[in-house]
Amino acid sequence: MSKILLNMPAEQYRSAEGIAGSDIKKIVPPNTPLHYLAHIKGVVPRKETRALVFGTLAHVAILEPAKLETSYALKPEGKEGDMRTKEGKEWRARMGDTPILDQAEADALCGMRDAVLAHPVARTILDGLDSEVSLFAEHPATGLPIKGRLDAIGHGIIADVKTTEDASPANFAASAARFLYDVSAAHYLALAELCGLPVEKFYWVAVEKT
Repeated sequence: MSKILLNMPAEQYRSAEGIAGSDIKKIVPPNTPLHYLAHIKGVVPRKETRALVFGTLAHVAILEPAKLETSYALKPEGKEGDMRTKEGKEWRARMGDTPILDQAEADALCGMRDAVLAHPVARTILDGLDSEVSLFAEHPATGLPIKGRLDAIGHGIIADVKTTEDASPANFAASAARFLYDVSAAHYLALAELCGLPVEKFYWVAVEKT
């Protein structure tokens, strides 16, 4: 049975049953079935790197800008901003799991958002699409549950936002090959079909981090 869920919290999606596109990449050579098994069983824990956190927030800035201000905490000035001090440690504890950004990082997020909004093609692609849509289905050949969280979908379009150091065609193509963006795209297209969502066009919206 297929499901299309809007506004599903990211944490709930990640814990839901199903093989995601990121899981499939763990078996693509030079990885092996053992790499995939270790990934699925959590033998190799997911690393929440600084770059990964920033990338997640960039998606919020571009796709769900109304949520951006509540998605992170701005590092304060003075003693509270120094994590070596008592005041800094207390402030950090109050923030819990909320990501902490300095002013330069916060400005970069706003700049990325504004760059996409100012680009006539990117703005047109994303206009009117549903963002952060969670799809669930059963793979017809294996019966295995599969899932995907699409950045944006609607009007026969899937758009996948990618942050990058260099959005030039040659460099982005290299990144697409290195990070297996084609595997994710194929997974999303298959899921959309299984969920009865017609897709005529697939776009990558590449936005530079600086």
